[in-house]
Amino acid sequence: MNYRLLSKQLGRVALLIGVFMGLCIAGAFGIFGFRYDIATITPFEQEGAAALLASVAISVVVGCGLLYWGRNSKGELYRKEAMAVVGLSWVLATVLGALPFYLAGCGRGPAIRLTTAAEPVLLYNLEDWSSFRFQKASWQHWHVKQSLSGEQFDFLSALVDRGAQGLAEDDLKAEVNERVLRSMVDEAYHNIFIAEIDVSARMTNVEQLFAQATINWENQSETPREVASRVVARANDVELNDAGKKQLLVALLESLQAEPVDGDEFRELVDAFRRLREQDAEWEAALLFPKEEGGNQSPRENHYRITWVPMDIADALFESQSGFSTTGATVISDLEDPEEVPHCLLLWRSTTHFLGGLGIIVLFVVILGQGSAGKALMRAEMPGPTKEGSTPRMQHTAWLFAGIYAALNAVLTVLLIPLGLSPFDAICHAFGTMATGGFSTYNASLGHFQSATIEYVVTFFMILAGTNFTLLYLLLLRQPKALFKDLEWRTYMSIIAGVTVLIMCFGLYYGDFVDWIQALRYGLFQVVAIITTTGYGTNDFDQWNSFGRGVLLLLMFVGGCAGSTGGGMKVIRHIMFWQILKLEVERAYRPSVVRPLRIGGRVVEDQGLRSNILVYFGLILFIFVGSWLFVVTWEPDATWGGIRIDHKLIDSASGIAATLNNIGPGLGTVGATQNYGHFSGASKLLFVLLMMIGRLEIFAILVLFVPAFWRNR
Repeated sequence: MNYRLLSKQLGRVALLIGVFMGLCIAGAFGIFGFRYDIATITPFEQEGAAALLASVAISVVVGCGLLYWGRNSKGELYRKEAMAVVGLSWVLATVLGALPFYLAGCGRGPAIRLTTAAEPVLLYNLEDWSSFRFQKASWQHWHVKQSLSGEQFDFLSALVDRGAQGLAEDDLKAEVNERVLRSMVDEAYHNIFIAEIDVSARMTNVEQLFAQATINWENQSETPREVASRVVARANDVELNDAGKKQLLVALLESLQAEPVDGDEFRELVDAFRRLREQDAEWEAALLFPKEEGGNQSPRENHYRITWVPMDIADALFESQSGFSTTGATVISDLEDPEEVPHCLLLWRSTTHFLGGLGIIVLFVVILGQGSAGKALMRAEMPGPTKEGSTPRMQHTAWLFAGIYAALNAVLTVLLIPLGLSPFDAICHAFGTMATGGFSTYNASLGHFQSATIEYVVTFFMILAGTNFTLLYLLLLRQPKALFKDLEWRTYMSIIAGVTVLIMCFGLYYGDFVDWIQALRYGLFQVVAIITTTGYGTNDFDQWNSFGRGVLLLLMFVGGCAGSTGGGMKVIRHIMFWQILKLEVERAYRPSVVRPLRIGGRVVEDQGLRSNILVYFGLILFIFVGSWLFVVTWEPDATWGGIRIDHKLIDSASGIAATLNNIGPGLGTVGATQNYGHFSGASKLLFVLLMMIGRLEIFAILVLFVPAFWRNR
């Protein structure tokens, strides 16, 4: 192993990362890093910019140190050194990329977890942290506390949903009342709209709801009976579904100034939590009350709020690797609070997608060139059979692919701005789309914009990102027939079309969608987001029917085309595995017949490819099962919300599948509206390794753990 030459190349990678990190400081200026729906707290984000500057300095020091040690390197970068550069570059990128998140102390999520009012509350043990945010040796960081009353649950859930900003007393009281009203409506809904009873009985049930909601009828122009009559008249309104009728009832109660939790009852709620804080240090650390002293206080200090847990080393590494591997999984609960996650760090977060899209090594080849090792570097970054049309010179090919990639990012950015995205949001979502990563700047992902046009535009570009870039290059050469002649691309598009139709049909049958237009919009988007490993979300697919969720789980093991920015197993490998399986089945009853392996009508000349495909699938299965057993065994039941451990097996499997195949969101506790922040540090580090394995060739990572690989002979 030529260590000095290896050091020289790694030094250049560190400097390359430092350059892009420095460019992201522009996001700290309010004139650039702004979003239409999020208020910019200050004209310049000092903490975020300082974290990026410090990270740039560290990257430069590391890069210069590695370059200095390798300054007298001799010889060429051969395959062995090239594989080491591939694996170690991703490790180095992950560590350096994690620095801004860690140094800025980004808020990961609330120190309180809630599931339902009937289940125990979980508190994060903040005492497990040192002053440098290292976790102490503790297996279980989530501590199960007592269950709460319905009003107490609504009190905490209002604060959790509000984020680190918290709520003033009057606003909190209003939120609690609204949630209590929703709970009352949920309980009374069946007896008002669904139960097979006469009109008089329905009206009586409505009046009972009014009594529970504590309405002062002296200030109303109508009697309870008259209002109840209007409500019952909407029972058969076909234009309103169940959710619409419930919302109608809640709005009616609010217009009647219903206040089930009055001032005295709210003070009793506050006193109950005050007693909990006095009796339990964990409650005191997790739940913050307004400060009573005067002086210059920030608005947050005058609010009831929940402590936000800062990112630790494992969190920062997870977020960094999720970006570079274009997985799009996250540990951050609130992306819309600039005080917890500054805009410049959101830009860096999306930039890791841009760098990881075609692979930092592809960009490395573009800038530097690697002689005889260029082919090995490119094959490790974009695994799969080489297609006709790519140029024989690897550096030239890398230039072409990087140019196409950058151009598509620019085109998508320009298209998104007129559709209602700010330039900052457009750039970040373009990076997340073309890299098939899925990082968004909003908690609801692309669903935040509530725009079918934006979703269809992004869907089209996700399909392009999941296509082999050689085919895109041939399109530029005006050879569109190459697309339809390519077996992998035809299979890729057939899977998208077939699965979308199935999702639509079953979704309409089970009531997941209102009509076929909505079914096409959400079904197509989610299928493309999963198969391309982008992982964007516009609808909570974890609430779909069992068939739909099961199909999406299986789709996580497909991936995009070889030579695309998508991660996962790749469509071509499934095609080859199916062809090999057919040959082996025929061989069982016709042992004398020898047939060559054919893909798309052409004979595959590489004799070792058959065994390589079988070994690959075997390794994926072994890694998946081993990782799943580790998470199921190691992760405490508290991760699943106290008593909800019946989801542990499926949720763990979907989390492993989502990270190993670079998808991002999974099912259940890692679903479209959830994140990975509540997992233990050991599980997060496992996910980091799985994301790296899923993005690169398996062997490029596994060889790093083989001692013989590092020997000179």
